[in-house]
Amino acid sequence: MIKQEIPANTGIYFELFNTNSTSFIMPDNTTINFSLGMPYNSLDIYKMGNFPYLGLKEGAEILFKNESIENIIKYISQAKRKGDVLILSKSSTSEKVKKAADEKLKFFIT
Repeated sequence: MIKQEIPANTGIYFELFNTNSTSFIMPDNTTINFSLGMPYNSLDIYKMGNFPYLGLKEGAEILFKNESIENIIKYISQAKRKGDVLILSKSSTSEKVKKAADEKLKFFIT
């Protein structure tokens, strides 16, 4: 089995949405300044689930390939956008993940 390397700059797989803010203060009082670009620790920030404006870009499923099924399901439940759910669901072939994604997608149907 070939081990997939996660790119050093994971920020390329993330985007901001629904905000005009140039900075954000995290619960631990860390300030993220987006005028400097996407932070290199965007993956860690996304996994925490408490930053409401950070979304996934196409191809980001590579970042979650080695995650446990339980963690992927957790990230799906925290997802703020339909696109994020679809991207996360590509990171695993598990039926549990597919089912969690289908359930979460129901919240985005208008």
